[in-house]
Amino acid sequence: QSSMRNLIALLPLATKISVYDNSAEQDPESAAPNPMLVLGVGEGIVHFPAQLNQLHCTPNWAKALVVRAFEVFTSALLARADV
Repeated sequence: QSSMRNLIALLPLATKISVYDNSAEQDPESAAPNPMLVLGVGEGIVHFPAQLNQLHCTPNWAKALVVRAFEVFTSALLARADV
């Protein structure tokens, strides 16, 4: 949990973030695992998920991170629009 708290604390300083979930079970004898993107941020904009209402598809462990990313980057975007 401390690594997640650290990542959440660093969000306002980040310019690009890609967070993947690789927890899906897969047979080790088959193809390599296919990690699922759970958060994509670039240039101060949340690109994935496109809307916060898509949070139901986000793994539980990443929900606080995704919500905080929307808070941080939406408020930054609104602040730039006010200038």
